[in-house]
Amino acid sequence: MLLSLEDDGQIKAVNAGSEWRKVLSFKFGLDLFYGLGPRFKLVKDPKLTSAASRQLVGENRIGRHWALPSLQSGRVQRLIPDEIAAQMASIG
Repeated sequence: MLLSLEDDGQIKAVNAGSEWRKVLSFKFGLDLFYGLGPRFKLVKDPKLTSAASRQLVGENRIGRHWALPSLQSGRVQRLIPDEIAAQMASIG
C-alpha cells in the first residue's frame, strides 16, 4: 500500500527512516496498531470457522473499540489496559 502511494506521488519515498516506515514498525504502540490496523471480519458462520480466526477477529474488534477513542482524544496509550487484555483472552 505504501509503495503504491509512493509510486503515485502521493507520499514521499518510503525508506528505513521515513515516518511511514516507523508507523509500520509498531514502535508507536498498540493504540495505533489496533486503531489504524486492518478491520477483520468473518465471512462464514462463526461455527464453521477456526478458533484462531474467531480469536483474531474478536481481538481486533475489542482492540479497535479501545484504541479509536484513545486516538481521537489525543491520549497516548501504548499498552493495552488489563481489563481490555482480559476481554481479549476471554474470546473463545
